[in-house]
Amino acid sequence: MRLAGKIKLGYYPTPPTVSAVIARSLVPASPGLVRVIDPCCGDGTTLCDATGALDPVERYGIELHRGRAEAAARALTRVLHADIRSVRVANGAFGLVVLNPPYDDDTKAEPDEATRRLELVFLQAALRYLQPNGILVFILPDRRLDRRLAPVLAQHLRDLQVFRFPGEEYDRFAQVVLFGIRKDSPCRDEGAAQILRGVGHGMSIPPDLPTALDPPYRVPVAPAVHPLLFQRLAVDPQDLVGEIEQN
Repeated sequence: MRLAGKIKLGYYPTPPTVSAVIARSLVPASPGLVRVIDPCCGDGTTLCDATGALDPVERYGIELHRGRAEAAARALTRVLHADIRSVRVANGAFGLVVLNPPYDDDTKAEPDEATRRLELVFLQAALRYLQPNGILVFILPDRRLDRRLAPVLAQHLRDLQVFRFPGEEYDRFAQVVLFGIRKDSPCRDEGAAQILRGVGHGMSIPPDLPTALDPPYRVPVAPAVHPLLFQRLAVDPQDLVGEIEQN
C-alpha cells in the first residue's frame, strides 16, 4: 500500500456510482427485518447507500479509525470502533455483508504467515458473519483474486458474478465488485476458483458493472438472535471516558 494509503488506514471509499448499482441489485427475499454489516465501514455512507432498497433494515459497522467510526455511529444502527481481529460478532447473523477492505499485508500475522493479506483476513470474518443464502458484496482490486482468495470464495459462495468498476473508476485502482451467495455448507469448486484466478491473473476481463443486476440478489430475512453478539474484546479507554461523561 502507498504511504498515503497507510496514513488513511487503507481507506479508499467506494464511489457513489458503484454504491448506487449495488443498491439497485439487492432486494429483500421476503418481508421482514434484514440485518447487514460492513466490517470496514468508514463513515457509514457506503453501507447506507448500498442498502437503500432494504426496509426494514439494521445496519452494523466496524471501523478502526476513530473519527470515521464516530461518523458511522451517527448513520448506522450499531458501530464498533475496533480492529476486525479484536471483536466478537455472532456467526451467521447477517443477510448481507458489504466489504471493501484495506488492500495491504497483515502486519499482525504470525511469522509463518508473513505474506497473508488483509483482504483475506476481512473475507474470512465476512464469511463467518453471513447466514446461509446471505449475500456477499466484495470490492477489491482485480489482481487480488489470486490463489489465496479465489479458492476461499469458490468454496463458500455460489452464483458468483464479477464486474469491473465503470469507466474512469476502474482506471484509477483497477477495482472489481464481486457478488455471491453463501452456500449452506462449504464445498470445493475448482471451476469457479479457476475463473476467479483468471480475472486475478489478467487472463479474463470481467464485464463492466451494469446499471443494475437482473435478476437482483435476494437478501434473506435476519434470523432470530437474542441478544445479538456484537462487541469489542477490549475496552478503549477514550471511549469509556466518553460513555461515562454521557451518563
